[in-house]
Amino acid sequence: MKNICYLVLLLPAFAFSQESINISADLRGRSCSGGSGICSVGNSSDSKFATEVLVKKIGKSEVAFIIKKPNLNSETQRSIAGKEFAKISANEIPQFHQEKDLFLDKETLEKLEMDPKFLVIKEGFYPLQFDDQNITISFTLTEL
Repeated sequence: MKNICYLVLLLPAFAFSQESINISADLRGRSCSGGSGICSVGNSSDSKFATEVLVKKIGKSEVAFIIKKPNLNSETQRSIAGKEFAKISANEIPQFHQEKDLFLDKETLEKLEMDPKFLVIKEGFYPLQFDDQNITISFTLTEL
């Protein structure tokens, strides 16, 4: 009986712990003025340039940004993969180019139950994975 009581008391904590959250990301590159990469992230989709992204925790310091393919125009596709998706050949290994370090906010890290010391997506190239509906970009976060 005690075990059942403990389970009932802990159930809300399990219900509110999250391994993934939805955020808005601006994919217009350096300083949001063109190029490739993410220039800002947040919980608001006020910007006409915002793209909805599912951020999923995949490790202690690793996250995946999952973006729905059907919602992306050709400009956003170029920001993600350097070219339109249809122009990527079968023998290419697509990569996402993050032109500038990006800092994730404390609120996002808390919602994902991530260690807040890992908050930076460093500039560089990151693997892109495609399926019929989504694009997944896997990032390793680093310390400040």
